[in-house]
Amino acid sequence: MRMVNDGSASEKNSPSLNKMLETSPSLQNLLWDVVISTRFAPLLLIGDILKAFLQIRIRPEDRDLL
Repeated sequence: MRMVNDGSASEKNSPSLNKMLETSPSLQNLLWDVVISTRFAPLLLIGDILKAFLQIRIRPEDRDLL
């Protein structure tokens, strides 16, 4: 068993965890843009980044909330 927290839950007169965390624009390209841009490139280089989505930074003051 493991504990699962609901980040969207909130109590009366207090914001949820999701509303308190900083949001940023999506850094992932749209798939369609990638497909179209590769059609016009004379050379194409493909790579795989190991654990790319696990390498995130969380501010020390927010770590106890996550």
